[in-house]
Amino acid sequence: MAENSISIDELAEQNIDWYAAACIYVDETTVLPLEGRQKRGFRGIVRLAIDVTNTAFCRKTSQDGHYRYFTVDKLPVLTVALDYVYNDLELADDDEEAPPTNVDIQFEQYPEEWPSAQQSSHVTWLTEKCQQAMNNSLGYGSFTLIQLCEHELLNFWEVIHQTDDYRLILLPPKMDNLYHSNVGVEIHPRNEAIKLQQMQQQKQDVSPSQNSRASAAVSAQEYAQNALLQCWPKMYHSQCPICFDDSRCDEGTTLPCGDFFCNDCFPYYLHVKVTELSEYRQNPFLCPIQGCRAEMCIEAVVKQHISKEDVRLIERWKRDLEFPPCFLLDRCPSKSCATNNTDKAKDDNYMMRRCNNDVKNKFIFCEVCKKEWCELCMRRIHNGVSRAEHKEVCEVQMMLKFCRRYLRASDEMKQKCETMYPWICNYSRGVHEDVGVLSWLLENGQNCPNCAVGVERISGCFHMTCPTCATHFCYECGQEIFYPFYGTHHCWEEQEMFEQFQ
Repeated sequence: MAENSISIDELAEQNIDWYAAACIYVDETTVLPLEGRQKRGFRGIVRLAIDVTNTAFCRKTSQDGHYRYFTVDKLPVLTVALDYVYNDLELADDDEEAPPTNVDIQFEQYPEEWPSAQQSSHVTWLTEKCQQAMNNSLGYGSFTLIQLCEHELLNFWEVIHQTDDYRLILLPPKMDNLYHSNVGVEIHPRNEAIKLQQMQQQKQDVSPSQNSRASAAVSAQEYAQNALLQCWPKMYHSQCPICFDDSRCDEGTTLPCGDFFCNDCFPYYLHVKVTELSEYRQNPFLCPIQGCRAEMCIEAVVKQHISKEDVRLIERWKRDLEFPPCFLLDRCPSKSCATNNTDKAKDDNYMMRRCNNDVKNKFIFCEVCKKEWCELCMRRIHNGVSRAEHKEVCEVQMMLKFCRRYLRASDEMKQKCETMYPWICNYSRGVHEDVGVLSWLLENGQNCPNCAVGVERISGCFHMTCPTCATHFCYECGQEIFYPFYGTHHCWEEQEMFEQFQ
């Protein structure tokens, strides 16, 4: 075939690879001859407008952490030129599906909101990606290269967040000689996110996650704001006040109060507080910063950074506060309950517990069957019988006598007794002393209102501190005392005033 016997348009139409791409971008394609008479082939040019209507951009505007988020007014437009070169002057059969041998990319329209200083490096980066794809052993056709330019163009910068509908891209802070101070909306993502978290914690609302709000956005601008509030840890660095190492915020933990701690120090701090739980009546998880000491939410913050074993200890501590354990019994006094729940009796989490706010009367209940008993005389408190009525029939001395007889009995008699009362073995070991002491305390001493440990006052004022759980209480009335009323609680004066107004 002679060199001039076929036109450039006809040559391009005979190349199936180019012809398929030209049919898709029919209104945006141009065909030109290659320069140089030694080359036979053509250059196919595609004008490619990149859709960024659902893409938002942001950039840092100041050193104090403010960012602006915005969309572009004019879409970026690329011209992708693909060269098709043949080895000789005749068009062979193999040339009909020949892929392009070279690609040349230029910006026809570059958004003014983008940093023009990076325009040339942007083009070089995208061209290299296309060249690497063309050199791939599988080979890349025209349409695939055009799609590669369309999909990879915005990946030149960091994509902070992306959903099925929107994406947010971080641009360099400096915009040539212009900073576009009037473009977009300026916010401080970290401060705004912390304020929002504090408001939600105060209201104790279970609100939808930041991610769901970002996904449900109705515009790119709204999406950008929600995504910045969610992804701000990727954009800031902070120093851990414990180890003084500088880390990116998403590599550590930022508390609702705004203080940051690295992933090494914070979990260890929480673990130490877990080991000290028995010393606290109220939430011991406070911000380690001495000038802050803000309370942490156990569910939302603490449990996310501790082991399953520590979570179990916290749950047990919370249950012990609400229902203090009874250590005299290792099983339920009900024979049927103790027999049917032998596995649970071996679990540390299973135990008999004292009824809430009734420590002084020594009423206890089983966590499994929920039946209620008197710890002093081991009588069942049936429904319809008030605890006040039980005091009239409570026989502490009878139980002490029964335990003494059991301890002095022969092994054969003990075995028979244990068959009737499975709980008697462990109960009797401490009841001779403990129940006697408890009975004495009811008349002469005082119990801690939190853990029920017995306290005897020898001298000094009535302000007592429990040696077991550090609870402050009044020895005279047994009422718990809270700061700052340690030195001003005078229960006898309150009683005198009450009697005057009767």
